[in-house]
Parts: sequence; structure tokens; C-alpha cells
Amino acid sequence: MQQETIIKVNSERREYPLGEETKICRHCEVSFDITDKDLEFLDRLSPSITGQKIEFPTPTMCPECRKIHLLAWRNERTLYKRKCDATGKYIISHFPPDTPFKVYEEKIWNSDYWDAKEYGQDFDFKRPFFEQFAELQKKIPLPATAKSLPMENADYCNNCGSLKDSYLCFNAQDTENCYYCIDTWYSSDCIDCYCTYNSKLCHECTIAYDSYNVRYAYDIRNCRDGAFLLSCEGCQNCYGCFGLTNQQYHIYNTSYSPEDYKKEIQKLLALPFAEQKAKFEAFYTGKYIKSPLPNTGSENIVQSSNIIESKNVFGSRNLQDVEDIRYASILHETKLAMDYYVWGHNAERIYSCNQIGNNVHSIYFSSSCWDNVHDLFYSFYCLNGTHDCFGCIGLRNNESYCILNKQYTREEYEKLVPQIIKHMRETGEWGEPFPPKLSSF
Repeated sequence: MQQETIIKVNSERREYPLGEETKICRHCEVSFDITDKDLEFLDRLSPSITGQKIEFPTPTMCPECRKIHLLAWRNERTLYKRKCDATGKYIISHFPPDTPFKVYEEKIWNSDYWDAKEYGQDFDFKRPFFEQFAELQKKIPLPATAKSLPMENADYCNNCGSLKDSYLCFNAQDTENCYYCIDTWYSSDCIDCYCTYNSKLCHECTIAYDSYNVRYAYDIRNCRDGAFLLSCEGCQNCYGCFGLTNQQYHIYNTSYSPEDYKKEIQKLLALPFAEQKAKFEAFYTGKYIKSPLPNTGSENIVQSSNIIESKNVFGSRNLQDVEDIRYASILHETKLAMDYYVWGHNAERIYSCNQIGNNVHSIYFSSSCWDNVHDLFYSFYCLNGTHDCFGCIGLRNNESYCILNKQYTREEYEKLVPQIIKHMRETGEWGEPFPPKLSSF
């Protein structure tokens, strides 16, 4: 069994396995370990160009600081009223009005109104890559919000895909008739929910999987027709309960006959909400210890929580149907990834990325790229089939073999990229995530 070491990161206790190398995080200046498993993942994730393997250096920051740097490129929930830089029309955007970047309304950004390759620039080997990327970034218009089409009657939503008739939902996918929800997938008719998956008619639920008609619940799975539930699984017709598995007709963890349950529940539901809540709190206080349910249907899950139907996961949370994942959160249907935050949905071979999803593979050090993209390095808002690009912004619709948005032949691209990576190794940039100071937010 591997030994464990406990270090302090941002005033929280974090556990990392004792590994092959101990480093000092360049951001928070605490020690962290590079383990043999980290090295294995870096090796497995390393891409090849013309048969030449491109190796990744070991991280210079601890896992927590790597996450902070990646999520600095994400504004999930704050919306602004501002003008479209193409039409002057007032729009809703997750970019503030005083941002130095151009922002277009989504239908304009996704149209033929502009061409991202017109802003292409040559790579200058006398200057750092991030400096050149920042110059390109100031030229390229960005979409007002982050949405994967189709979206229908869901204007006030952000970081979403395939939503219909929804309002103020964030980080949601394939959801309908939902309001004020965050991290909601394959769900409908839910209000005020956080982290709901494949659920319907839920209200004020936090971490709810495969549930139906449940209100005021935390950490439930496969429950239906209940209210005021904590850490329950497979329960039906239960009220004011905690820690139950596969039970029916329970009130305050006490079993009732179906007839008596119906009588008692009518009395309880007639009470004002505040009184119902107070009675439940009085019941569980001192008895219920808040801890997540076991990682359902999963194996080899280490230092992780809320992992469903998954395999080989370390240092992660809120994952469903994933395999071989290290340091990640809020992912679905993903294989082989490390330092990856938010989305997934048929994703594979992702490293040091944020907000990448929908049929994607081989994406590295990138943010906000989705829908059938692959083999992208250090790219931002590249969508809809874009592939084999380095340091690009705003490319769409199957664009390929571009560097800093300049078009190359495949042969030119494959010759130039290894030279750029070599240059970035010399400047200390290769293997580092985008600097937060360049973030559009």
C-alpha cells in the first residue's frame, strides 16, 4: 500500500500519495509529490506528431493550484448586459462591459460575418508563446456566452448545451424546463437544484441522481416521491429520513404501513414549510453525520467523492461514467484524463483543460473547446470539428492545421509544432496552463 503524506494547501488539509519526486508549488509555495501514477498518466496522455512522441514535463504546481489556474478561465454564473461589438445591440454575456476583448452575439459569432483566420499571425521564435497568444486574443471576437447548440428558449443560461425552456441554468446539458439549476444533466422539470443527473420533478435537491419527485434533499440516488431526505438510496415514499437504503413508507426513519403513511404525510404536508424544516432539523441534528454516499457502482476510487459508475479515479469529485481519471471534477462519460474540469460527454485523452466536451479527444492546455474537436494545443473557443491546431482562438467548422490562427499545410504544421514546443520548453512555458492574467474574465 502506498504511503500517504498530508500537506496544507489554501488552509485546507489535502492528501497526496508519497511519490517519486517532491516539488515546491511555484504558486502557493507548499510541497507536493509527483507520484509514479502521475508519471504514468503523463506518459499515457503524451501525443505523437509524425510518429514523434511529445512528452509533458512534470507539473510545477500542486493539484489545487493547477485547478485554480484552469478555472480562472471560466465564468460560470455571472451574466452582464452589454453591447455586441458587431451590431451595437444590447445582449446578455458572461463577459463584463469593460472587458478589453471584442464580444459578439452568439448568432453573429457563429455566422459567416467574420473569419477567425483573417487574424492569423506568424510565430515569432524570439518571443514567448503566451505573449504572442495574448496579442491574438485582443483581436479575436468571443461569443457572448458559452453554449453548445441546439438551445431553445434558454437565453439566460450559460456554459450549457442542448437546453430547452430553461432559465438561469448553468453548467447544464440535455435539460428541459429547469430553472435556477447548476450542474444539471439529462433532467427536466427541476427548480433550485445543484448537481442533478437524470432526474425529474425535483426541487431544492443537492446531489440527486436518477430521482423523481423529490423535494429538499441532499445526496440521494434512485429515490422517488419523497421530501427532506439526507444520504438515501433507492427509497420511495419517504419523508424526513436519513441514511436509508431501499426503503418505503418511512417517516423520520420509522416504518409505516402504506395506509398509515398516507394519513401521517397529509398531516405533515399541511404544516407551513418553516415548521416542516424545523421538525426535520430537530430530528436529525446530533444523529446524522454528513458524509457522501459510497461511490455507487465504482471500483478503485481513491480520495474522491460522488463518483458514479466509474473506474480508476483519484483526487476527484462529481464524476459519472468515467475511467482512468486523475484530479478532475464535474465530468461525464470521459476516459483517460488529468487536471480536467467540467463537461466531458464522450471525451478522451484530455490534459490540463477546462470546459471541454461533446465528442472530443486529445485536447491539451485548452479552454472552452467543444463539439467534435480533437488534437488541439493551447486553444480557446475552437468549436465544431476544429482539429490539429496550436495556439488558436475562435476557429470553427472543421478548420485544421493552424498556428496562432494562421493556416498551414499539414506538412508545414507537423514540422513547425515540434519546433514551437522546443521553444516553449526553453522559455519554461511548455506544460503550463494558460496564465490567469490572460483570462478573458
